[in-house]
Formats: sequence, structure tokens, C-alpha cells
Amino acid sequence: MLIISVTRILSLLGSYLKQPRVIFEVIGGIILGPSALGRIPNFLDKLFPTASLNYLGLVANIGLVLYLFLVGLELDPSMLLTYAKVCTSLPLRN
Repeated sequence: MLIISVTRILSLLGSYLKQPRVIFEVIGGIILGPSALGRIPNFLDKLFPTASLNYLGLVANIGLVLYLFLVGLELDPSMLLTYAKVCTSLPLRN
């Protein structure tokens, strides 16, 4: 609940900057992770008990796979073929 709340608050504040929400989700992860607030002694142990770390990692990996799937759906195959032809026709340097 805390992770979602922090990212939503950051994305609301960031909507004034007209940036995508995923940017503020990454920033929220940095703030809640070991880089910022995680440096406080016992903060990560209280926020993320060791029993929940496996489930949190599983949900994070599923989210990453779904995000990469959506990125793949937006891929334009005709553009990929165009650039592949251009790249293969370049002369090789010695």
C-alpha cells in the first residue's frame, strides 16, 4: 500500500511537469529503496519484512514482463525492417 501511495503522490505532483507516470514510479522506487530511505537503520526491515521479499520480487518481475510486453506491442515491424536493411547495407571498415 505504501509503494502505491508514494508513486501515486509523486505522479500527481509530477503531472504538473507533464512527464509520464512511469518516471515517478522509478523515482518512488529509488526513494523507498536502499538508495535513499533505505540508508536509515532498520527502515527496510520494518517496511519490507523478510517474509514478504520473495512475494515482492515475484510481483516486480511479473510487472517487468508485462511492461516489456506492452513495449513490444508498440514496436513497428516495418520500421524495424527498414533499419535492418540500412544496417546490413553499410560498408565494413578495415
